[in-house]
Amino acid sequence: MNDAINKETTPVQRAYGAALTTYIASLAFFSPSESHFLYYFLSLVMFIFVGLAIAKNKIEGVLHALYRKHRKWFVILILWLVASTLSLIMVWSNDSTENLQRGLSLIRHVYDISLLGLVFVLARLQALRIIDVKALFFALALGFSVMLGLEIIIYHQVAIDAKTWFESPPLGLHVRDQGNLACVIAVSMAAYWAVKPPTKIAQKIVLSTALCIGLSFVYWSGGRMAITATLITLLILSGFIFYTRQPHKYQWLLLIILSIAVSVLIAECLSVYPWNGIGRTLHDAQTVSTAAVDNANNAQMLNQVTTGRATMWKISLKAFSESPWLGLGPYGYFFIPEELFGDQPHNFIIQFLVEWGILGAVCLLLLLAACFVFILQRMTKAFQQQDACWVMAASVICVLTLHGLTGGTYFMAQPLSFLAIAFSVPLAKLLRAPSFSV
Repeated sequence: MNDAINKETTPVQRAYGAALTTYIASLAFFSPSESHFLYYFLSLVMFIFVGLAIAKNKIEGVLHALYRKHRKWFVILILWLVASTLSLIMVWSNDSTENLQRGLSLIRHVYDISLLGLVFVLARLQALRIIDVKALFFALALGFSVMLGLEIIIYHQVAIDAKTWFESPPLGLHVRDQGNLACVIAVSMAAYWAVKPPTKIAQKIVLSTALCIGLSFVYWSGGRMAITATLITLLILSGFIFYTRQPHKYQWLLLIILSIAVSVLIAECLSVYPWNGIGRTLHDAQTVSTAAVDNANNAQMLNQVTTGRATMWKISLKAFSESPWLGLGPYGYFFIPEELFGDQPHNFIIQFLVEWGILGAVCLLLLLAACFVFILQRMTKAFQQQDACWVMAASVICVLTLHGLTGGTYFMAQPLSFLAIAFSVPLAKLLRAPSFSV
């Protein structure tokens, strides 16, 4: 797929692309303030409606393309929309529901629909070659690097204790949320090099630096699943590189090995808190291994291995079982009386079940599975055709989905934004292709 920007774009279209790229770079900065969430949501809505206006009458809509080319997936998508809306209606029709839950469930539902709209709009604009997804991932790398530099300055200027920095870093919601972005940067930069290795020295320096920044922060933030998901994604990329017999396969492999080694060293040198660095990960692994030998209580051991997530999952599934078909409604986990911490259960499958029940969760999981299959079917061709856009998107979906098995990548605004960008790539292919089959 030729994903280069069309040279005949209008000034309005170029302004839209520039504004979107700047907005994506700004997503590296996030705060829990209401004004920041309002900025995020209003920007999302603005890009959807302006994008719709730009693409109007120029290319067929995603829903129409799905209906015409793959009707069963169109039906499943509509069923998910119906099921999620019924879950919302259930929350509002319950007389015992608090006003806070009604309000948050409505906001969450509107956000979910808006995010789907963003996926559709980005797909149409890519098909028209008005935006370049590669540029969006590079913009994140730039914004994240600036954010990281500012946080280093803040660390040396302001005394912030370990707990505060972990739970609410100066320029982010949570250090693990920042780690999600670092995962995206690491795998997208590696994916680009895997498909289109740079030839100029300056390009190699910039790309390898961005890769090391992403990997270093993944290790520094100390998230075991973030590290695991990133390494698995890089391993999958390695498999495709060797399977498709890329001429630069050994160069790429050396790059990854050296980048990992350098990143681990940087992360260890900058580890100033007890929760960060490879040392923390290894210490936790040793602690868990010792507990597995000394503790005969399997449930307690599992909870320790998952740092409390097993209890969260148990509580969530129990609450889900009380309303299995429609779930507890959007944002439902937050209103489970026994919920431990946070506003999501740290597992996207359980999250879907809790929020939308069996009907909504099954529909969305089927759609995700179809998208995964479609992406895998075309991965070999993407490497052969040097389709960096496709491989970068596939890598981002892979790392955030793996991470979502124990995290909130399918719930939190920052990773969801990049999942939306990534999922728009196969949809753009659908709009261009004469047929579509999964």
